[in-house]
Amino acid sequence: YLYLFLFIQRQAIQQQEVVNMSIRLAFSLPRGKHLHCSASRWFSSNSLADKRRVLRSGLWIPTTRELPADVVSTSHSLLLRGGFIRMSSAGIYTFLPLLLRSLQKLTKIIDEEMQAIGGQKLQLPTLLSADLWKKTGRWSSVGPELIRLKDRKGSDYCLAPTHEEAITDLVAKENISYKQLPLLLYQIGNKYRDEPRPRSGLIRCREFVMKDMYSFHLTHEQLKHTYSVLKQSYFEVFRRIGLSDKVVAAEADSGNIGGKLTHEFQLLAEIGDDQIMLCDTCKYAANVEVAVGSPQAHCHTLENKVFSNWREFADHLESLSLSCHLVRTKKQSLTSTNISDKEQAAEETLSLIILPSSRQINPIKLKSQLPAEEEIVWIGAYAGENDIISRVFVEECITSNSNAPTYQIEGTIFHTKAVHVQNAMSGDKCNELGCSGHLQMKKGIEVGQIFSLEQKYSKALGLKVFHENSNVTLLMGCFGLGVTRIIASVMEACNDNDGIIWPFPLAPFKIILIPIGQKSKNKSTDNNSNNNNNTAEEMMNKCREVYDLLESKIPSLRGDLVIDDREDISPGSKMKESLLIGYPVMIIIGQAFREKGLLEVHWRENSHKELIDFNTLLTLIQQKESLFAPRF
Repeated sequence: YLYLFLFIQRQAIQQQEVVNMSIRLAFSLPRGKHLHCSASRWFSSNSLADKRRVLRSGLWIPTTRELPADVVSTSHSLLLRGGFIRMSSAGIYTFLPLLLRSLQKLTKIIDEEMQAIGGQKLQLPTLLSADLWKKTGRWSSVGPELIRLKDRKGSDYCLAPTHEEAITDLVAKENISYKQLPLLLYQIGNKYRDEPRPRSGLIRCREFVMKDMYSFHLTHEQLKHTYSVLKQSYFEVFRRIGLSDKVVAAEADSGNIGGKLTHEFQLLAEIGDDQIMLCDTCKYAANVEVAVGSPQAHCHTLENKVFSNWREFADHLESLSLSCHLVRTKKQSLTSTNISDKEQAAEETLSLIILPSSRQINPIKLKSQLPAEEEIVWIGAYAGENDIISRVFVEECITSNSNAPTYQIEGTIFHTKAVHVQNAMSGDKCNELGCSGHLQMKKGIEVGQIFSLEQKYSKALGLKVFHENSNVTLLMGCFGLGVTRIIASVMEACNDNDGIIWPFPLAPFKIILIPIGQKSKNKSTDNNSNNNNNTAEEMMNKCREVYDLLESKIPSLRGDLVIDDREDISPGSKMKESLLIGYPVMIIIGQAFREKGLLEVHWRENSHKELIDFNTLLTLIQQKESLFAPRF
């Protein structure tokens, strides 16, 4: 009886401590606010109130089995089923607590790597005036993906998809000294793009989180060095989140952002929209839009010939297994709606492109071969129609400029020009110097892109510094990372039939502890019921002990452990949910611990299960943590 009295008294004291803490928290809140969280869920009942443990019963994780009909990608399905996101409207999502934890971890890693190379963080506005965009020409050149709006005064604004204009104008107004260069400024924030068909959850959506860094340089040498440093820094970010073997830097087209040099960081995955050509021998990688390869076999040697009409010319090419494509272009300045059809036709140019029959024209490569003022209107097959042809191009894999054929067709002489405008294909020989490998096509998800912008924005917006008795226009670089897209891409690349396989550094919580030993639901006072209740309480106490020891021995785990304390959920359901959410480590404290003092540890990355003691567990987790530690 004395023992029972002392036990009850001890429990009463601890409960009073929890109540007192709850009261202090309540009084510390602003007026009108209330403490809704149950203190017993956050504070362990067998420890002081200031000893905080994360309990599963206190976490809001709304898992679900029901999915919308339009969910087609794995990452979208897992994000919804695991309780990471909920859709607000088409292409716009609410981030729930689990996803926010992963985003914060990724943001911390990016911050550390950007600041390690001299980056300074700031925050630019999301709502941008159209004035700067009009100065650089992007207000008219960017298509309907730019979300435009007007204020009550009728002034034009847009929701920022990028911030080149805003950052350039900011630095230009500050009259910086050349001694401050190179200058690296970056931010992490929301961006907007009016996707015509938002799909695949966070991979292609209308609102997303992005890291964008902008660099400013006096010389090309500075810009080249920064470009190389940022490229390596990105690989370090991917190493620290466990994706170094899944991401490649591929040569790419700069699109409307501009610049002469750019690389995309592509996470290889079957769900990807991009096609990447990879050499099986060297490190060459390029988006198919710009990839260059040599076909295994060249076509027939072309000879100078005379043809009575275009139909005869087309038949001749067909006999050589060549195809002929018609390209219609016009000058970009031809934008007036008052121009007649006859005047517009006079301004258009028709060109013929001769390719191997198995190849297609790459519009981006073709655009680089045309005069800067021309834009492509239409590309189609040519079968000998009586059109007014202005010029003839021949794919360089067929011929070269030194022996490009001359054709006389219907009395007109055409001196052909060798160009490279065809798409690369799997099996093409790699063109890198000294490489004998061949190209293979893979699908990828673009998770980042870096640009050497040169003076596109600085010249348009007057960004200069005074150096050596003259004003010098600065050179710029732009370096983007899709933060939310990286999270979704991880789920595409790291999953199995049970759920997500989080890389250790990005998991919302790294370890979950599950006690096995349920309290009896039978209210009778028989011995079996008492034994079950005692066993359940014993396992729960052991969970608390392991939790505290892990936190004390490995401080980096603080706040990254969860105890699944729910009494109304079966052990099997707890384990199934843990696999879906993707905790990297699941520790079962049950029969093996009672009998042998061993922990049943499940490693999510390889589905391996083992019985080990606590010291061995410590060593393995410390090794895991060290794999993703920063190198600076």
